[in-house]
Amino acid sequence: MSGSVAKILTLFFSVFAAPVPHLGAMGLFPGSGQRALWAAGDAFRAGDAAQAAAALDPWLSRSVQAAREDLALHFLSQDYAGVLALDLAYPSAANDDEAKLWVARSDAALARWQACLLRLGTLAVPRRPWALSLRAEALAAVRDPTAPDAFSEALSATAGSRLDAMTALMAADLAQAHGDDVAAERLYKRAQRADPSYSLVNLRLAELYLCQQRWLDARLMLERARRVDPRTLEAQQDLNALLQDQPGQREAVQVGAEDRLGHFVLKFNPRVLPTVLRKGEPLVRVGLLTRAGAMKFSLGGDMVDDARGLTLSASSAWVACTGLNGTWTLAPLGPNAAGASVLAGPLRLRPLDPATTFGLFGVEHGTGYFFAGSGDRYYRGLLEISARSGGLLVVNELGMEAYLSSVVPSEVPSSWAPDALRAQAIAARTEAWASLGNYKDEGYDLCPTVACAVYSGVGVENVRSTAAVMATAGIVLERQGGGLASAHYMDNSGGHTLSGADVWTDPESDSVGIEDFPANAEATRKLFPLSPAGLLHYIDDLDGDVGGWSSDEGPSIWRWTLRLTPEELASSVDRRHKVGRPRTVLGLMRSPAGYLENARIVGDDGDFVAFGDRIRSALKGLKSNLFYVESRLDGQGRTVALLFHGGGWGHGVGMSQSGAQAMAQAGLDDHAILRHYFPEDTLHRRYPW
Repeated sequence: MSGSVAKILTLFFSVFAAPVPHLGAMGLFPGSGQRALWAAGDAFRAGDAAQAAAALDPWLSRSVQAAREDLALHFLSQDYAGVLALDLAYPSAANDDEAKLWVARSDAALARWQACLLRLGTLAVPRRPWALSLRAEALAAVRDPTAPDAFSEALSATAGSRLDAMTALMAADLAQAHGDDVAAERLYKRAQRADPSYSLVNLRLAELYLCQQRWLDARLMLERARRVDPRTLEAQQDLNALLQDQPGQREAVQVGAEDRLGHFVLKFNPRVLPTVLRKGEPLVRVGLLTRAGAMKFSLGGDMVDDARGLTLSASSAWVACTGLNGTWTLAPLGPNAAGASVLAGPLRLRPLDPATTFGLFGVEHGTGYFFAGSGDRYYRGLLEISARSGGLLVVNELGMEAYLSSVVPSEVPSSWAPDALRAQAIAARTEAWASLGNYKDEGYDLCPTVACAVYSGVGVENVRSTAAVMATAGIVLERQGGGLASAHYMDNSGGHTLSGADVWTDPESDSVGIEDFPANAEATRKLFPLSPAGLLHYIDDLDGDVGGWSSDEGPSIWRWTLRLTPEELASSVDRRHKVGRPRTVLGLMRSPAGYLENARIVGDDGDFVAFGDRIRSALKGLKSNLFYVESRLDGQGRTVALLFHGGGWGHGVGMSQSGAQAMAQAGLDDHAILRHYFPEDTLHRRYPW
């Protein structure tokens, strides 16, 4: 066996090592090439390298497609030196702009900036957004005085594309390095607008404001950075230092909190249209707060605890605090408030008027995500407060349909097409019902976050989304053999959904993966099962020819690129495993849809393998596992940045919410949408409307 073929075989099986049947399922090569791969895999594992080489060699000798697959395989494995060597071995790729960009990006990865610039100059279409962004980056790296102008040109080309945020971020860093703070601020804000998930911009803007002594702007940005990534010590440390050094800001925080509380106490709670609990409709217990040291709440109407014979009056506000030995205290809020009462056991407050609501003061929501925030929230139904280990537990108990009246507009815009809203209502009802009791040991059924379903209270309720809930009341998806189906949903599939088994070990997750694109999207369909070059073409979507039901949602969701330094990545990696300064992320096994099933995260002091949905949570909360990694090294081979190129948003299982909206806009009804995403399940009404 030749040395070059042996090297390719070794690289191939080290990067994509897996049992032979899974290699076939991954579809790394199409047609006869796939059969060659199976034969080569059997021979390689049997120790017959000559037979493995004989199986692969006829396919590898094919010109253009062989060159593309070989280059793509090395690029995905981050063997950039191998890409450059193969570029010399396969001159047949010389007229392929996509392959040329892989080679130019390999030059950039190895800090071969001049070579990168020369190669970009040979592109048949040199003004592609990818090429212009890379050219500006290269000019900045070699400190060319024309780099700012190159970034201006690149930003014009990348506007509205998945590269807009990353290009604006690099341009902002360059402007700040040149002392142009005005341009830097404008460009950082552009990056945030282009892709709000670029949460790292919060800290960069805060640093800029601190240097400019814009204390209020710095404080607000640091508070935002802390909510988005509470485990990043830098934001909390900088905020503490700012409040210590600037008494005016410390006083403003205190006064602002007092003003907000005063407004909360005096504000009238919203009223709602009551819902009637139907026969057979389940009650839902949502854990609004857990392990709270204290909480403040207001009542829009009289609420009574029947067991205690206690009534709390309308328009009153209260504060509850943890106490000793399983007790807790309850005291009224206000200038003439009476003393606190010590309580043991739960307080279950039922509204005498079901049109009234209760409010919670200063609820933190979305913590750990780029959409994190804080504000007062109001809820319908029963309020339960109890003391548990670690603090107070606050539960909202209400009927399923009332619960969904908040969940549906919390999950998708209420302005969406009626059939998309009805499909969301049915999927959410099925998933919520199947999940009741998931947190029973903690005293509730469901959480109010994306870990269950987003539940924001009555503030988001809308007549359009409520109509969708009521029109589908009681309707759920059931398995063919009976029982509730696994009706998972996510924001955007990226073009192909996953089966539940691809993501979770839960045997109840029976969702199947499906092609999530229209019947006429032949160019996309031909990419599956994905080969290495197919995966790059699918994710990069250079010419916008990759179609899908979810493709119209936006450039930062359908396809996205996130650039992170090792230092920015470290806080989330360290939560999973201590590996020191992160160096890279190597994709190991992928599903037929291209999603990573496991990935090796490598640092200066070690590495570990993350599986399933834990991959993206370990990597700064990436939008999905449909991604690959591109490195940026310095002249000494040390990682200075990692570029994550990906698609979709969410775990990838079940219904794509943006896909459902696109299908509804195309004229498909809610039943057709649900048949598309849950082909093995049927609709059934469990209680009457």
